[in-house]
Amino acid sequence: EGDFTVINPQRIHRVVLQDWLRNAFRKVFESNQRVATTTKRVYILSYTLEGYGCAHTISAVCGSRSISFDLVPAFEFSGSQWPFDICPVPAEVRNNWPWFAIPQKKKRSRTTFMVCAPHWEREIMKGKDNLKNVLRLMKGLRDAHARNLPHLSSYMLKTVLLHRLESADWERDLGTLLVEMWSHLVNHLRARRLEFFLDKDHNIFNRMSPHEIRKCLENANTLLK
Repeated sequence: EGDFTVINPQRIHRVVLQDWLRNAFRKVFESNQRVATTTKRVYILSYTLEGYGCAHTISAVCGSRSISFDLVPAFEFSGSQWPFDICPVPAEVRNNWPWFAIPQKKKRSRTTFMVCAPHWEREIMKGKDNLKNVLRLMKGLRDAHARNLPHLSSYMLKTVLLHRLESADWERDLGTLLVEMWSHLVNHLRARRLEFFLDKDHNIFNRMSPHEIRKCLENANTLLK
């Protein structure tokens, strides 16, 4: 059981929640944990990232092989419990799928959680022809130049497309769409702002340092030429 301190007005203390989970994981991994596969490989399990950012990570190592599992705690809510006045997702999607609150680390508030709605995003991206293909190409381009595009996450790329879900013609050829969407990414980097799709008051680029944004801008712009 967890002793989750509820702070008025009815707010869960994020740090207490993560401390409780951290202690639970530590108790499990006090002794050496091993898992054997059907091919008789034996993996040694360890608890690494301990939720100080958000995720709790379990690593499994067998010789030169290593597998990591990120476990992110989340509270599930129905669409009717959406906390903001405005939501960019249609009601029929919100009513059929949940959204989640995950503990997002903030310096000033210990009761801050981040909204997350992967089911909503999946549903509204359906039937958009080349949208998913463009996203795959953007991820591939990012991965091929990962050192020059530090901390440019897949969700940042996805957000660029989500903002143009209805305005873009996703039936056009992939090359044209890739150049257009990558150009939008460059413009966001130049402005140092990429609004979170579900809450426009939040700038996703706040997760990056000024140096990382400058480096991403320089190299993302070079890739356009």
